[in-house]
Amino acid sequence: MAKMTRWPAHPFDGWTSAPFRLALAPLMRAWVILNFRDLENIPRPSDAPQAHSAGLDSDRVLLFGSGPLVGWGVLSHDLGIPGALARALTRRTGRGADVDVIADPRMLIGSAVGALDGARLCRYDAIVVFLGVGDAVFYTATSLWRRAVTDLLARLERSTSQTTQVYIVEAAGIRSIPIFDSVLGTLAERHAQRLNRITRAVSAPMPRTTLLSIAPDLPERRQYQDYRAAPVYEQWAELLASVLTPALDPAPHRHESGEADPLEPDGAQRREARRQRAVDEFDRPDPDYQALLGPIVELALTSFGADGASFSLVDGERVRMSCTAGHDRGELPRAGSFCNLAIRESGVTVIPDARADERIRNGPTAAGRPEVRFYAGFAIESPSGERIGALCVFGAEPRAEADVNLVLLRELALTVQGELARQASHA
Repeated sequence: MAKMTRWPAHPFDGWTSAPFRLALAPLMRAWVILNFRDLENIPRPSDAPQAHSAGLDSDRVLLFGSGPLVGWGVLSHDLGIPGALARALTRRTGRGADVDVIADPRMLIGSAVGALDGARLCRYDAIVVFLGVGDAVFYTATSLWRRAVTDLLARLERSTSQTTQVYIVEAAGIRSIPIFDSVLGTLAERHAQRLNRITRAVSAPMPRTTLLSIAPDLPERRQYQDYRAAPVYEQWAELLASVLTPALDPAPHRHESGEADPLEPDGAQRREARRQRAVDEFDRPDPDYQALLGPIVELALTSFGADGASFSLVDGERVRMSCTAGHDRGELPRAGSFCNLAIRESGVTVIPDARADERIRNGPTAAGRPEVRFYAGFAIESPSGERIGALCVFGAEPRAEADVNLVLLRELALTVQGELARQASHA
């Protein structure tokens, strides 16, 4: 059960005048910087900042901010809040879930809007913001907090779909963090209370923004290894999933790749240019796709009993079958291709019989030799969310959609996507 954060009366309540807070701020900042060094040796995830759970018609969630989103104490986002939330949502909805995370342990409200640069916010069904603890311990001025949190929430509402829900989690439990468990931590908690009141007032008139007052049940004292561990992140995930699920259930599924970005009224050409830049970024290190992805593509071929399987890049006006198993069709024109269709559609693209599908029957892939009648593909995204290509299986004989394991194809495609993200992060 989510619990309301209640703040008891405290003898420091009288120490809240503006001059006192102004004088205290340098001391608080020095205290935080000194204590922050203790966090440097605590492990945190170094893998791709995303997590997935099995299923179709996926809900897409962005986690943004700092605090527990950083993943202190675990080595993978799958063990942190992103993975736990994806699984918790799927248990409730029966759908898949894709959870991305933009997290920085040093993120404060003043730098938050800038941290969203390059993020395609219009593709998310829900966005959850964790900010405030850092600003509370740094004693961020209330005037700065009011201005910056207003800018942040306005940006999120302006840049997202009309069905996207935005949630901001109140800052709480500062003294439950071992390095802040002191008298100065109590002062920071009192300042967090002031920041939360401002956030409540700012968010109240925003139609798609909700302030969440939730926190997991933690013991009063703990060691570092107990504070940031998978069970704690699972508690956070269950609390968040209980809030998000009712809002996600009636949402139209799912955001199409061609959906207009609210910040780009003439966005078709810009989206394609951005997508091509993402393709170029992947190709810059000249990767050996066959060595990197060959085992996954081979598994797709055998799992589906297909004549051919490939990871194909949509590069400019051509489709490059960059990693293949079975039939290799080389390079094809993009126009009228199966892969071009796959990157424009939401979820798995299945064409049971190309001869009967007017979108594709005269295209270069269907009309080539050997003829392709059956096709199934799932779009592969870059870390920035651009659809750069697809994992595909195909064959010369028609096949009913009901005979295609769509969940397995999605899982294999997400494995390809994860390998590409890891390769890009080490380039």
